Amino acid sequence: EGFSDIDVCIVLYPGKYKNLYLSEKRLNLMVALEDFDIQIFQQLPMYMRTRVLKGKVIFCRDEKVLYEVAIQTIREFEDYEKIYDEYLRGVARG
Repeated sequence: EGFSDIDVCIVLYPGKYKNLYLSEKRLNLMVALEDFDIQIFQQLPMYMRTRVLKGKVIFCRDEKVLYEVAIQTIREFEDYEKIYDEYLRGVARG
């Protein structure tokens, strides 16, 4: 049996697009590619962005930009990680 869906995350040039454009881009892609679960990297929560970075790159137009985005995300996650871990501990305690 195959996969139930295919997850695709698109990384756009950082700082070039506003959130409204990103949302419109995602919606257009979702309509055109209905068998795929499309996400825009810049709109994902931090914990999801770090998971995406562990995934497989299928196509990359500009590796330098991809690496810059990855490094920036890792730096942001290092700042965010302590708060996120504390949140998870609080949720676990109830």
